[in-house]
Amino acid sequence: MASRFPFITDAQFELLLANGLQSQSQEDFDPLPVLKLFTPDAGATWLLTEIDPEDHDMAFGLCCTQHKPNYVERRVMQRTRLVPGRSAHERAAISLSITGADHD
Repeated sequence: MASRFPFITDAQFELLLANGLQSQSQEDFDPLPVLKLFTPDAGATWLLTEIDPEDHDMAFGLCCTQHKPNYVERRVMQRTRLVPGRSAHERAAISLSITGADHD
């Protein structure tokens, strides 16, 4: 499936979507971030772990300056100047659960 996000490759989108499907079926699934994005003008880092399988315009992760992971709409991300980090294709070594993330 093709990514609708200009800063997410098709391969990354597939992995994010697979994580979203597994999160729906496995309550204790705790995926590692797939994508690391930066906002150069705001100095914020975004870590995305999944795409909502029912709404492909929604991504989940630690976004902007929020201290708790949450869903964010594609249109919001497109209004924000996001660029992939140097390690955008490398998987992170820790999950977002250390922040106390909830999908509810």
